[in-house]
Amino acid sequence: MALTGCCCVDARELSLSELIEDLIEMARAIQHPLKSIVLRHYMLMQMRDRLPARGRPVPAELTDSCTSFLLRNLGDSTRLWVRMQRMQTAKREDPDQEKPRDELIPTITDNLTRLSTLSGLELEMYTKSVLPRLMGQINSCKDRSAQQFLLDGIIQTFPDRFHLHTLPELLGICVMLGKNENVAGIRGSVALIMEKVSNYASSAEHKAEVEAIDQSSPGILMQIKKCIDRVLEEQAPAAQKGSEIKRVLELPLSFISAALKNFSGRVPAIDAMLDSCILYVVQPRGEGPTLPHESQRNFEKTMTGVIDAITVEIFQMESFPRLLTYIPSYMRRSLSKQIVKVFSPVISSRS
Repeated sequence: MALTGCCCVDARELSLSELIEDLIEMARAIQHPLKSIVLRHYMLMQMRDRLPARGRPVPAELTDSCTSFLLRNLGDSTRLWVRMQRMQTAKREDPDQEKPRDELIPTITDNLTRLSTLSGLELEMYTKSVLPRLMGQINSCKDRSAQQFLLDGIIQTFPDRFHLHTLPELLGICVMLGKNENVAGIRGSVALIMEKVSNYASSAEHKAEVEAIDQSSPGILMQIKKCIDRVLEEQAPAAQKGSEIKRVLELPLSFISAALKNFSGRVPAIDAMLDSCILYVVQPRGEGPTLPHESQRNFEKTMTGVIDAITVEIFQMESFPRLLTYIPSYMRRSLSKQIVKVFSPVISSRS
């Protein structure tokens, strides 16, 4: 019926909006989770070239119909995917049965990929209609794995500009999901958000737009920093284990590296982030250089980049001298030499 309906649309015997509604109702008749997910993906593949792509002018009503179809197909497919896991648990099936279920994830997130390229989907519609419905789906599914792939799918598929303008909503859902013992997954999501926003901010043509948003209170970096603080707080117990601390520190150190590249107001944000690292990760391990060697080297590498980038402003950072007490003396000497190296040309030019 899906194939027949598409042929009718091509022959102009049926409107696309009418076909969309019929397909959704037809798919609901299939109750078996696996068969229904496959059918919904087949429907999407048949509709792919018939849904209006970005750049092609279409009536607003058609955009609304296509958006509704993709969101409903995504939501129904996700619920079926969650039901598969519950059925496997009830039957006490082999854990290896989880792999085929995971292989179905791309067939579900294809709905997001197609939605992100839909004609007529602009920032205002995304902000007011699409993203709230997507957030509602994440909240309602109550399955950590499903919540994670939906969130990552949103971040990966929609334009970076959309993420910049909806940063509080994205970070808010990251904090919420981080409370469900899913800290490792959320750490990756926050890092991905930082990468997307940083890439958009690095373009000269977007400079005015980014600066306008960054001047709001709190700015872009402080919003991300507050989210990372919540993640660090959840990870604090794991940070006391030597094997985990490297992964715990990856996110704040990535934040510092991203802040150095493309954002104004970076010195206060970096200072605050280093303070959070000391508070949640370093300080609880005791006085002195108690961090594992590899983590100390990562700190040294990051701080060398900070010194090179902000030069004299390093002395405005209250957390910098505090951090030095938690690394070995030879690393302190290395950073001191880097400061002298950076300042030597400045001193020579003034003498």
